[in-house]
Amino acid sequence: MYLFLAFFWIVVAVIVQIYWDVLKQHAFIPIDRTVMGFIFFLLFSYNFLRWRMARSRQQQWEQIPQEPPPRPRVVDPPPDATFDFSDDDKKPRN
Repeated sequence: MYLFLAFFWIVVAVIVQIYWDVLKQHAFIPIDRTVMGFIFFLLFSYNFLRWRMARSRQQQWEQIPQEPPPRPRVVDPPPDATFDFSDDDKKPRN
């Protein structure tokens, strides 16, 4: 979208420069042709720079792997039978 806007402002700037004599007669604020050209250049530059930054950010994002690397599987050791006291609760007390 930013690239489209950048080229839009270039086209508008060229059209304004071509028809400057006609537009100058209908202007409410007297302004110089170079100032108007500079304003359009700023609009073009802003949008072109935003497009370039968005494109470079997208290229960097594509290089980063999206899924985390697989982690090694941790297997718990079997419980030690000497510390298993669950059978004592089932035995009747004398």
